Amino acid sequence: MKNKTFFHSVKCATKGLLTAIKEEKNYWIYFLHVAITLPINILLNFTMTEFLIYGITIACVFGAECFNTAIERICNFLTEEYNEKIGVIKDLGSAGVLCCGFAFYITEVVLIGMRIF
Repeated sequence: MKNKTFFHSVKCATKGLLTAIKEEKNYWIYFLHVAITLPINILLNFTMTEFLIYGITIACVFGAECFNTAIERICNFLTEEYNEKIGVIKDLGSAGVLCCGFAFYITEVVLIGMRIF
């Protein structure tokens, strides 16, 4: 069913985000990393541009995690039994999160490195 209003779309998206936060352990792992790196970035006096880059990479990781969760749930809805093709689909979804996670960590290391050295 299509959302009738923008407000309804935002409400549904928020519900999905809360589901990911409540049910996905990887979300909590990334939140932990943000809880560690954000104070460091503040102490290092990041510029607005550096914070924007940092924020974009975080948003990409969390977004990718949501997409991957959706892919996994669709696959599990289709069948609970092992299926090699579904396994490949899930692996590809996980690879997307991994790529975004690498981008986050590399970005953070470079930004902190530029401040320290």
